[in-house]
Amino acid sequence: MFFYWNNMTTKKTGLMYSKAFAQYHAGDGYLVYPADTVLLMASDDYYDKPERVTQAYDMLEKTGLLKQLQAIEPRRATDAELLSAHSKAYIRKLDELSRGSGGIVGDLAQVGHGALDVIREAVGGDLNALDAVMQGKVQNAFCLQRPPGGHAERDCGFGFCIVNNFNIIVNRAREVYGLKRILIADFDNHCKKGHRRRLVRHQ
Repeated sequence: MFFYWNNMTTKKTGLMYSKAFAQYHAGDGYLVYPADTVLLMASDDYYDKPERVTQAYDMLEKTGLLKQLQAIEPRRATDAELLSAHSKAYIRKLDELSRGSGGIVGDLAQVGHGALDVIREAVGGDLNALDAVMQGKVQNAFCLQRPPGGHAERDCGFGFCIVNNFNIIVNRAREVYGLKRILIADFDNHCKKGHRRRLVRHQ
């Protein structure tokens, strides 16, 4: 999840969300461990479950906050955007696994069928959120998405994160908007239903 901030506008907070984030199945496992890594492990209580986003979205609906948010439509990130933070070999591996039944892509990181399509939508949505803030369409933006994307490395995933959305966002912020000073504040809650929040400020 992300926050972006623009103090030049009094417009609404944007919300980037897609039903694809709720429908995606990353794989089985128990809490932090993918099922394939430990033979005798329970397989039905994995950390990166659809409930990580559906519960938050449902709460926005129940409290009426959803009506106060400006919807930001996601889009598919391009190869060039993904390659700004990752190698061609890694994106090719994600594509191959996504076309099949998925697999392990790093420590505590696995993907399921169709993962790359969902990842592209999440990254593209994040970039749309950045654009909306920088162009003054919204004051700030909240991206409610899966899979998380803060810890992935150039050639592998790590800790549930498959691609590094933050590096991709920072690269765009620098190249398109000329930002020089970017703060990423990482608040991690590694409980079963934990969420991640990120803050990017600019002046």
